[in-house]
Amino acid sequence: MRKIILLIVVCACFCAGASCSVSCDGSPIPWPNVDTELDRATCTIRIAENATGGTATAMAEITTAAGWPVELGEGQSVQVNGQPMAAAGDSGEYAVTIPAAGTYTVTVTEPTRGVQTTSQPTPPDFQITSPTEGGPASLSGFTVSYSNPDAALQVSIKLVQTLFGHEEQMVVGPLADTGSKSFTAQDLAEFRQGADLSIAVTKISRHDGINGFAAGQLSVERTRSVKAKPQP
Repeated sequence: MRKIILLIVVCACFCAGASCSVSCDGSPIPWPNVDTELDRATCTIRIAENATGGTATAMAEITTAAGWPVELGEGQSVQVNGQPMAAAGDSGEYAVTIPAAGTYTVTVTEPTRGVQTTSQPTPPDFQITSPTEGGPASLSGFTVSYSNPDAALQVSIKLVQTLFGHEEQMVVGPLADTGSKSFTAQDLAEFRQGADLSIAVTKISRHDGINGFAAGQLSVERTRSVKAKPQP
C-alpha cells in the first residue's frame, strides 16, 4: 500500500498541468500526456506511400522539449493534405491515411498562433534495375542499382529473407542517393540459398522544421521492391 501511495505522489509531481492516468494492477504506467502550445513542441512526421500505391500513411510524434508526449487540446490540430491526424498507439503518436500525392502539405493549427503550413514533395518514381525481379543475387556479393538518382534525396535499402520459418533482415541507410549500393560476401553472410531475397529500396525526401512547431522534421518516402533468387 505504501508503494502505491508513493507512486501516486511521484506521478502527481510530474503530472501537474497534464492529463495523466496511473495503473496499480501491474500493467505498464503510461507517460502523462502534456497540454502545451504547439509552437513550443517538437514534431516528427513520416509519410510513407503504401504498397498499393493508392494511399499513404502519415505518422507523427509530438513531444515537449523535455520529451513528454503532447496531447492535442481544444482548437489544436495537425492535418496532412486536409485530413486531421488522430491519436494512434502510444501517447504523443498520431496517424492518418490519405490518398497518395505528389506533394504533402502539413497544416498546423494552434489557437494562440494561428494556422501555418509546410509542404514537401514525394520522391520521383523510380525502379530497381538490378537485381531484376526473379533474377539472381550472388551471395558472394552483388550490387543493388536503381533509376533516377537524386543528390537531394536519401535512400535506405532493406534485405529480407524467410527460410524455414526464420526471418533474417538487414537495413542500410539512410545513405546518399547515388543510384547503387554494393553488398559484399561479408555483408550477406547471414543469408542462404533456398528462399527468395526481398530487396526494398526507399527514397526519402526530408525537410528540417515544420511551421507551427518549435522544431521538427518532415519526411516523405517512396519504396520499390523486387524478389531475387540467392545464388553462390
